[in-house]
Amino acid sequence: MPWQDHRLTRDVWAHRLGRMLLSALLVLGSGAALALATTEGYARPDLLAETAWLAQHLDAPNLRIVDLRSEEAYRQHHIPGAVHLSSKALKDPDNQVYVLPGDTLATLMAERGIGTETTVVGYDDEGGLYAARLWWVLDYYGHAKAKVLNGGWNKWVKEKRPVTPDVPTPQPAQFAV
Repeated sequence: MPWQDHRLTRDVWAHRLGRMLLSALLVLGSGAALALATTEGYARPDLLAETAWLAQHLDAPNLRIVDLRSEEAYRQHHIPGAVHLSSKALKDPDNQVYVLPGDTLATLMAERGIGTETTVVGYDDEGGLYAARLWWVLDYYGHAKAKVLNGGWNKWVKEKRPVTPDVPTPQPAQFAV
């Protein structure tokens, strides 16, 4: 029907406009953020996990590393102990702009061995975009023990840190939202 085509077009343009505005804000804010990062350190370094720290804590019992790259990339190699999570899994299936429901998140986390007291370190190969979304979703639902790997997969590999194709099978955990 013609009105459906119009609505689809309007929704597509609204989505594109939102992405353009977000991109503009990121570009405009990046200069200030870069200056802050290079002169005074990060504003919230507690939200980042450094690669050296992660390498020393790979076997920590209350740590779960989450790889948000493609399934194919994960299967080839990933940080030892990392579980995979599709970046799309964090979005509401009925409306990709919104975050998924809390009970769905709780199930996703529990299946990956992430409990309420687990420290979560997310990484990707897209400049932290998907890892930051994981942090944001966890923070949104009150999980304060989430971090983004500073430099992500690219820095980890550049520093020649260990990688593996072995897929872990974590014990399910209790994750409350």
